[in-house]
Amino acid sequence: CLGTKTADSCSRQQSTMAVPPQGTCELLKALQSIEADVRKAAEKKLEEAVKAAPNQLVGELIAVLAACGAAGAAVELRQQAAVLLRQCATTAHKHECWSELEPATKQGLKSQLLASLEQETNNTVRRNAGSAISSIADTVAERSEEVV
Repeated sequence: CLGTKTADSCSRQQSTMAVPPQGTCELLKALQSIEADVRKAAEKKLEEAVKAAPNQLVGELIAVLAACGAAGAAVELRQQAAVLLRQCATTAHKHECWSELEPATKQGLKSQLLASLEQETNNTVRRNAGSAISSIADTVAERSEEVV
């Protein structure tokens, strides 16, 4: 999950995060592939994960978003993770799984998105984290859930 732009675009506070799950990093790379067959297979795998194990998927995407530093995830992968996390919380999106998430997973997601918004030095990743926060706020407002 190492990338060329990891160490220079992460804050010092995030650089102590654990190494992100390799399988999830490979999935994110495949989703960004220019090869249609590779991308299509990755999209199918993502859809299966959303349906079969949404808590595990979201937990692993959170780990990618949080992973910076020498052993962390590349900017492109953190950005993709933030986009997918937003989709998980967006009502009417094919990857929406907010209602399936356990309370601890929801809290972990909200906490990491806020930390990324505060600590991430890459503007694109920070902007995508903010979009995910906005989607969560919209979703919980529609469902009258507690925001924090």
